[in-house]
Amino acid sequence: MHTLLQRLGRLWRFEPLWDGPVAGRRPAWLQTRGRPRLEVLQPVDEEGRTLLPAAWRTLDAPFLPHATAAHLAGRPEGTLTLDVPDDVQRLVEAVHGDAEDLARTTPGLEPRYRTHQSRQRLEEHRSALHLIPAPRHTLSLADLHRQHLHARDAATRLGVMPRRVLPVYRTPAGQPALDAAGTRPLVVEREPTPGQIRSILRHTLPVPAAWVAGLGRAHHAPAAWHKHALLADLVLLEHPTDRPDEQVRADRHTLRLDPVLGLVHTSE
Repeated sequence: MHTLLQRLGRLWRFEPLWDGPVAGRRPAWLQTRGRPRLEVLQPVDEEGRTLLPAAWRTLDAPFLPHATAAHLAGRPEGTLTLDVPDDVQRLVEAVHGDAEDLARTTPGLEPRYRTHQSRQRLEEHRSALHLIPAPRHTLSLADLHRQHLHARDAATRLGVMPRRVLPVYRTPAGQPALDAAGTRPLVVEREPTPGQIRSILRHTLPVPAAWVAGLGRAHHAPAAWHKHALLADLVLLEHPTDRPDEQVRADRHTLRLDPVLGLVHTSE
């Protein structure tokens, strides 16, 4: 529901915010149609039950889209008229708040609700364990390192666990490099120098961990990098220099490098 409401806000994003002939003005076609309208498409199976596409299953807890579909489908007229922002809080709480009544009255939704509650409590408990203590509870720097939390477990967005990947090119001679021409070789036999480490990190980028979870040991960082905190957990995406756009496949996820778009991800 929170995602739908965010999309709804984009329908009215052309509110004139400053003076000018063009800047911030709504398009003419929108001005002539009155209120914006958002059509919500619900993915269903042959029997009309909500069926989430595979690509959606790593974004949010399964309960949330199922509960949103059930809440919207429960309106007999099939149309929901909103006053924004007055109605936003009520809609968000109906799905993201205490949704027990909705789960109890919707077939198949209650088990998902219980699972969602359990996972939410687990995340809250884990967050409390790793929470940085308040200054009055900090006696020394050791108090800031009392929990063993790896960077890959600290999500920067809901439902997305970060993992850093490093595109690597393999020359015909077998030497790894940072560029397709092979002019910037990588040091893999020993720990890189501080300057080399900075160069490596500038070529990395964060991706959801699910994209690279299916890659094997061949994509792990070299053994000489394992003692460095910023390099040890890198995932190497290796490409031959004569085929720099070759795809790297990890289960149902496929990654490839594009000279214009950068890293391109597709999934089945």
